[in-house]
Amino acid sequence: MIYLYIIIILILLLLFSKYISNINKNIQQFNDELSNLKQNYISYTDMTDLKEKYKYLRLKIVIATNKKVSYFLNTYDNINSLVDAFNKEYIKSELEKNRTYFDEIFTYPLDNEQRTAIITDDDNNLIIAGAGSGKTTTIIGKTRYLIDKKNIDPREIIT
Repeated sequence: MIYLYIIIILILLLLFSKYISNINKNIQQFNDELSNLKQNYISYTDMTDLKEKYKYLRLKIVIATNKKVSYFLNTYDNINSLVDAFNKEYIKSELEKNRTYFDEIFTYPLDNEQRTAIITDDDNNLIIAGAGSGKTTTIIGKTRYLIDKKNIDPREIIT
């Protein structure tokens, strides 16, 4: 009878080990996808798609058992504010890196709001401003930026 208990315990340990291994693998995939997204501005759709894809994993994990799990829980639970902070840093970095580009893209240098609108690459971009303030210039600048700096095929910009 004791051998039966030992066998059951060993099977349970094996199943639990496989379960933990699977969770760690999924957490690594989440981290890899998030790192991949951090190569550019993270759009709202990209963020929500990532959250939805790993929602089941978040529901599985009740407590943080190690640093990797703790990091996942913190990142997943705070992803909106983390993406917002990342995007602000991304814009700041892109503004600095492309200062000369934005100074010379047109006859007159673009102002900071135009530059920020050009770099911001969310799902939809609404440009609202008064007459003669540079809306068309901003949209043309965004198109040139996507082609020149992000290597986007011009045929893929307005689809």
